[in-house]
Amino acid sequence: MGFYTDTYLPQVNGVVRAVNDIGGELVRRGHEVHVFGPCEGLREHRGMTVHCYRSFPFPSYPGYRIAIPRKAPVKLDVVHAHTPFVEGYIAKYVAKRQEIPLVGTYHTLLPVYTRYLFPIRRLQGRIGNKISCERILRGERITVPSYRIAVSFTRWHYRNYTAVVVPSRIIARMFKIWTGRDAHVVPTGTDLGRFHPVDKDEARKKLKIGDWSRVYLYLGRISVEKRIDVLLKASEHFLRRDELLAIVGGGPWVEDLMRMLNRINPRGRVKYFGHAPEEALPLWYSSADAFITASDSETQGLVLTEAMACGTPIVAADALAIPEVVKNGVNGYLFRPGDPEDLARAVLEGEFPEGMRRECLKTAEEFSLKRCGERLENLYRTLLKA
Repeated sequence: MGFYTDTYLPQVNGVVRAVNDIGGELVRRGHEVHVFGPCEGLREHRGMTVHCYRSFPFPSYPGYRIAIPRKAPVKLDVVHAHTPFVEGYIAKYVAKRQEIPLVGTYHTLLPVYTRYLFPIRRLQGRIGNKISCERILRGERITVPSYRIAVSFTRWHYRNYTAVVVPSRIIARMFKIWTGRDAHVVPTGTDLGRFHPVDKDEARKKLKIGDWSRVYLYLGRISVEKRIDVLLKASEHFLRRDELLAIVGGGPWVEDLMRMLNRINPRGRVKYFGHAPEEALPLWYSSADAFITASDSETQGLVLTEAMACGTPIVAADALAIPEVVKNGVNGYLFRPGDPEDLARAVLEGEFPEGMRRECLKTAEEFSLKRCGERLENLYRTLLKA
C-alpha cells in the first residue's frame, strides 16, 4: 500500500496520527506500507517505509507543507491518499499509471473550514454561522462563495476515486451531500496496546503536575478550530480552588492561548504544559478525572477514544461526530457547542464514577485499532478482487 499525505512527522496532528496508526496496524497484519510525504531524513517508522519529499511551508495554515513531488519508486497494489491537495494529485497519477485501486480518506471538512481563511476572528464567526454543519445537514442552500468553491473542489477531486473512506457516519452524510457518492465508514482506531489505564496518582507523580483534588485535561492541537477559548471562559465558572485544568499540545494558536491565559486564568489553576511526547500521552490521559474538549469540528475525535482507553470520561461539545463516541451520562457528558456556561454546567453537575470509567473502556474496545484495521484491510481486499 502507498499512503500519500501532505503532513507528516515531525508534525503532530490527526492526519499524521491516522497515517501512523493504521499504517502500523497494516504492517502488523503482514502488509508492506510505503508513506510518501513532506519530511526530512526519515526512512522507516513503525515498520513502514518512508519516502521523504522536499517541501516548503503552506502559507495559509502553519504546520502544513507543500511537497515537491517525485515519481513513485515502488510498484504498489493500492494507493491511499490522505489529502486532496498536492500529494492527493500525485496519488491519483500513480494509481492511474499503475492501474490500481485509488482510495482516499476524507479527514478534513474543507467547505466548513473555509471560515478560517478569513484573518479576522469576528469574520470567522459570521462566516461560520452561515456555513454551519447544522445548516448543511438540513439541506439549506448556502451561498458563501468560499464554501461553494470548496464544495465544487471536493466533488471534482474525489469523482474518480475507487473508494472514499470517512471516519464517522455524520461525515459520510455530509460527504454525500457535497459529492453525491457514498463513503465507507472506517474510524481511525485506537491502539489499546499503547493506550491503557495507569494509576492516577502514579501518573500525576511522573508528570510532576502537583497535588490537586481534581485534574481536568485538554490534550490536542492548539488551533483556533479546537475552540479552546470556549474552554477557558468556562473554566472561570467550574474550576474550584484545589482543581487544575491542564492544557497539553502544540500548534499555531499557542501565542493566542498564552495571551488568553494572561487575561483569563482563575488564580493560576489553568496551566499550559506544552507539547507532550507520544510515550507520555497515556500518563496525561490517566492523570485526569475528565477529558474536556470544546471543539465543534471533530470528524471523529481520536483523542476521545484514546482518553477512554485510559479509563477517562469525556466532557465534549454535542457536535458532528462526537455523539457517535460520547454517550451522555454513560461514558461522559455533552454540552451545547460554543456555550461556555453549558460546558461549566456539564462539569459541575456531572459525576465521574467507576462505572463510567468501565463504560469508557468498553467504548475504546469498539474503536480499537485492531477492529478498524481489519475493516480497512477487508475494503482493500474487496477492491483488489473487483
